[in-house]
Amino acid sequence: MSVALQGARQPFRIEKAIPVALGLYALAVIALQASGRMGSTRAITLLAIPVLIWLATQSPALLVVGFVAIPPGLLTSVPGAGVLPLTMLFAVALAAHTVLRGRLDGGMISAVAPLLILLAGAYFTLTTFDPRATAAATQFRRVMILYVVLFALAYVLARAGQLRLTTLGTALLWSAGISGLIFLWQTNGRPWTYVSTSLSADLEPGLLFYRTHFGYMMALGFAVALARVVSRSPRDHPAIDLAVLSFFSLLVTFAYGRGAWLVAFVLVTMIPFHTGKKMYWLLLPLLGMIAFTIPVIQERLLSDITGGLQRSLESGDLGTGRWGLWQELWDRGLAAFPQGHGFGYVWELSPTALFAHSSFTTEGNPFVYAHNDFLYWAVELGLAGLAAMLVFWARIVGVVRRITVRARTIEPGAGFVGGVILTMFVASMVDNGLFISAVGQRFFIVAGAAWAVAHAQPDASHADRAAD
Repeated sequence: MSVALQGARQPFRIEKAIPVALGLYALAVIALQASGRMGSTRAITLLAIPVLIWLATQSPALLVVGFVAIPPGLLTSVPGAGVLPLTMLFAVALAAHTVLRGRLDGGMISAVAPLLILLAGAYFTLTTFDPRATAAATQFRRVMILYVVLFALAYVLARAGQLRLTTLGTALLWSAGISGLIFLWQTNGRPWTYVSTSLSADLEPGLLFYRTHFGYMMALGFAVALARVVSRSPRDHPAIDLAVLSFFSLLVTFAYGRGAWLVAFVLVTMIPFHTGKKMYWLLLPLLGMIAFTIPVIQERLLSDITGGLQRSLESGDLGTGRWGLWQELWDRGLAAFPQGHGFGYVWELSPTALFAHSSFTTEGNPFVYAHNDFLYWAVELGLAGLAAMLVFWARIVGVVRRITVRARTIEPGAGFVGGVILTMFVASMVDNGLFISAVGQRFFIVAGAAWAVAHAQPDASHADRAAD
């Protein structure tokens, strides 16, 4: 009888109590909102918190995929979706996954080492004196922490087989595609009529604030869509894949972002090298002829030649004066080489301090962005900052090589990784890749997962020797 009683007893399991507790919590929040003691916005936020924490601990891969799939413009309009709450949420997921595995992944630590060097410099060399510059530098430092957490989380999840590259590619299509659909809807299906510098008040919600940011998001969608089409033979192309590629080709064109155009141009140029079909190169002169029939595209393509720095200062568009800006920052970087000026120095450089002009600042922004992430870190942290960036990107190139050339057992359809990394590289070279959060967040997630997948595969040369 005692044996029967012992068999009937079930040990208490906290997993069974959590859904009950969450249900009671939700009822309490709903009751407070219904009684007028709590606003709807706060109630929605409080209801979302336990769900997100549950996902972070029980299904972190689903959380990451969902984060990538949400249009960034919509996400920024959600109360409480700032950098710090997102960092805490994904840090919980990373910590929970690490505790369950019982160890830290040495490969992950090695992968994020250059980023940790940048963060260390950002903490130990903060030198700003202007309160606005200090606030801006501190906020960017938080963004960098989020990037590291996202990279590390994607790495460990992909290493454990819980996060697939092709799933991330699909999520990127949803994110960029929904943003593009909202853009078409808000421009009444006539994107060529909207060519202003920013995508702001009249085109919200669902869009990024600046036109270049929107363009890079469309470039990400184009990269994934192109990889899906190229990875199949022509007779196997689903009509939906061709339609999606055409959709993003249109949106990249009318995003009027030269960085996005450059990404699309390079990707189309690389197709013959990966497919062996030289006829694809005929697309390039065709695309060029089409581009130069659109006056606004002509202006964007030739503005550096026809205007230069003086025009950018007078018009308020820094994008057409990058070369003059880079020369000035390069000279300032050399003046403090090799130690750098210290983290926050660039944030104290106003247009007046650099060029004796102040007319090109827009919407009350007092800062001058470096428009080159490598140069930015070289000015801030000197040789250490530049070296960390170069090492990180050199290793990222190795990841792309493993996935696209050397890996024999990689996920089918993962070729979009090269396009995502190219998009971020272009943004980092000619814009402010690390400061475009929507693109940066997706890049570090894809890069972390790709790093794990690539380094889990044997080199082709090793595989060949094993086969022999």
